[in-house]
Amino acid sequence: MVRFNYFQENGAFSRNDVTGTYRVDFPAMSEAVNGLSELILTLQGNGDYEGVDQLMEEKGLVPDELQADLDRLDAMGIPRDIIFEQGIGVLFGG
Repeated sequence: MVRFNYFQENGAFSRNDVTGTYRVDFPAMSEAVNGLSELILTLQGNGDYEGVDQLMEEKGLVPDELQADLDRLDAMGIPRDIIFEQGIGVLFGG
């Protein structure tokens, strides 16, 4: 959720209020990815536990609008997560 909220705040994508669909702004997404990477690496590098807690409190929540969109996908039977099946059992059918 931190990524979603950070990217939204930095204009990396927009939501069409009529259709409920999202559109990526690729140049803004690139800048947002770089900005969030810098923020996370700085927090890690400084050992800033308080900063991480603050980031999670501010950006770690599912916004109501997104939750409504996710609920709409669920109601239509559209999967929203990808589950990768991996391992020797998958490779060799065992």
